[in-house]
Amino acid sequence: MLRERAKLFRELTQTTDLLITFISFIVTYYTLGYFPAPWLAPLLPLKDYLWLFFIILPLWWLLLRIHGFYNSRRIKSMTSTAWIIIKTGIMIALVTGTFAFFFNLHHINRTFIFTFIIINVSSLIAEHFIARFILRIIRKRGYNYRELLIAGTGKRAVELTKKVLRHTWWGFRIVGFVDKDPEMVGKEILGIKIIGTLNDIPRLVKEQVIDEIIFSVPRNWLNDIEAPIYACEEMGIKTKLAADLFNPLIAKSHLDDLDGIPLLTLSTTPQKAGQLLIKQAFDIITSLFLLIILSPIFLIIALAIKISSSGPVFFKQIRCGLNGRKFFLYKFRSMVDNAEKMKARLEKYNEADSPVFKIRNDPRITLVGKFLRKTSMDELPQLFNVLRGNMSLVGSRPPLPSEVDHYKRSQRRRLSMKPGITCLWQINGRSEVNFDTWMKMDLEYIDNWSLALDCRILIKTIPAILFSRGAM
Repeated sequence: MLRERAKLFRELTQTTDLLITFISFIVTYYTLGYFPAPWLAPLLPLKDYLWLFFIILPLWWLLLRIHGFYNSRRIKSMTSTAWIIIKTGIMIALVTGTFAFFFNLHHINRTFIFTFIIINVSSLIAEHFIARFILRIIRKRGYNYRELLIAGTGKRAVELTKKVLRHTWWGFRIVGFVDKDPEMVGKEILGIKIIGTLNDIPRLVKEQVIDEIIFSVPRNWLNDIEAPIYACEEMGIKTKLAADLFNPLIAKSHLDDLDGIPLLTLSTTPQKAGQLLIKQAFDIITSLFLLIILSPIFLIIALAIKISSSGPVFFKQIRCGLNGRKFFLYKFRSMVDNAEKMKARLEKYNEADSPVFKIRNDPRITLVGKFLRKTSMDELPQLFNVLRGNMSLVGSRPPLPSEVDHYKRSQRRRLSMKPGITCLWQINGRSEVNFDTWMKMDLEYIDNWSLALDCRILIKTIPAILFSRGAM
């Protein structure tokens, strides 16, 4: 995923740089047109300069690549970034000036070239400075971070930890270490506790949010980490191996890089960074649009709930999201106000063969609530969850923490992608589907995820709701 994200970021950066270069060329032309220098000959129409631009643009891009500008992991500071841009600008000026001199292009004089270089160099430096500054601020403030567990406490693990702590803008937060020796539990390394042993990893993943685990261990631990790695794979937790300790044949096809530390990435979730970015953007735009156009319906439902029964309009409940993150899921209230307190004495009537609680004729459901559930309109407030980033439009339904406690280890992998409002289960019978088939569908969705699959599910959700297939 690191490689996929880095590739996506490089492509976006290159596109932005080329766009800025184009804008700088246009700005140069109109600036000299409105504020001509006394020694500058009148400018010709813009179309007479465009051929020069189409020479400069690929040349600028090529020189930046030759200087390693887009190999971001090797750029250590903003100073080195600025220096590469300045060097490229100087080379462009020399090449363009020489070209204009030899071909006697008087309208492409040094003033035009140098003005363009100054504007473009300044704009590119400002762009990269602002982008880097914003990204670092966002991550330092705790947004867009991933919870990291480090397996190992040796010299290499300590060096890895120092790098992560030093580079806070990478977006990692270390939750702790695990060690092979039980006597190490409770001790601290660089102010971070050793919270368990290798064998405790499945329990730690279950008890707290862990997005990734990096195994930075000695060679003689390789046999000991096999079982924890299989457990992580089964539970859908991304793992990375410090591949500098392995035979290169093991790591070569899945090698990532973390500031010079080679890592072998094993992941059961989709690694399509571009498509995932589109999915996230689509979620935000669509949920915002639907909330606006459906606001009159929200008001009507709210009035109907208030008139028909006492209690709040919205029902909120703690659910488990990505890798076990807990959040409040919102629904229109479809039950009596004290429904949760009544659940205990109704457990014996549970019709689901699973940790999920389902009763076909649940006595807690109100008259309005029955209609809302039949039409799935009680789910509409979850658009707020999608807008906030807790959920997606398409994804496995978010479970209750009590349900997750009863999951088999392999079933926990369904938490490895963001939950959603609708999924394969929703369009294939919902409550008519048994628990094991439901889990199988969710894992099938994760294993075969694509934007096309999301579109098919969204399209098929409409008739599933209209005909109330499997609704309870």
